[in-house]
Amino acid sequence: CYFVPFQSKTSYDDSVMIMRAIHRRIVYFRRFSAARVGTSMAEMVVALAILTGITMAVFANFSDIGSAAALERSAREMANTIRAAQTNAISVRYIAKFNQVPRAIGVHFNPSLDPRAYSTFADLQASYDWKCAPGPSGNCSDAPELIESFFIDRKARISRLLVNGAPLTAQINIIFVSPEATMYIVDNATGGILGDMLEIELEGISGRTKSVIVRTSGQISVR
Repeated sequence: CYFVPFQSKTSYDDSVMIMRAIHRRIVYFRRFSAARVGTSMAEMVVALAILTGITMAVFANFSDIGSAAALERSAREMANTIRAAQTNAISVRYIAKFNQVPRAIGVHFNPSLDPRAYSTFADLQASYDWKCAPGPSGNCSDAPELIESFFIDRKARISRLLVNGAPLTAQINIIFVSPEATMYIVDNATGGILGDMLEIELEGISGRTKSVIVRTSGQISVR
């Protein structure tokens, strides 16, 4: 025969209570783990949203900084080009391309045709204009009197030309007559002298503006 150990009712109840306690612990742990997983996902979504916002702000700020730098650089280069034309007129510089010393040096602006371009030219007859008779290419890139063409940064453009504060749509020349580099601001179409101050306003893609100020007294500045 087999001996079956006697188990009292008290011992049985204790076992049931222990099993129930273990079961409750398991259920609680599962619920707690599920809640923790949900919280972690929510935290991750929030963190990604914050990171995305910061990244977008940094890129937007970087783009704005790049635009401002391009605008500043374009204005400085334009001012230096105008000063170089002035210096060439004062030094009565011989230009091999024309096999002579030009009577005047000009800087030509026509933003209605190309708001990113401007050119220096030799005013061989001191007529104060540049007719830009096309060369073999059919455009002004190899016009007979052209010295050099310049293009400002793609993030900027010439937005306005103002003479004595009044905006103009005309093609405008800055003329430096040798040997004193006497300066004139001239309407290219008529050859007429317009005023004593030219403002060349440049605008960046962010909407910021920078101006090159040219005065017939000889001052050239960036504002």
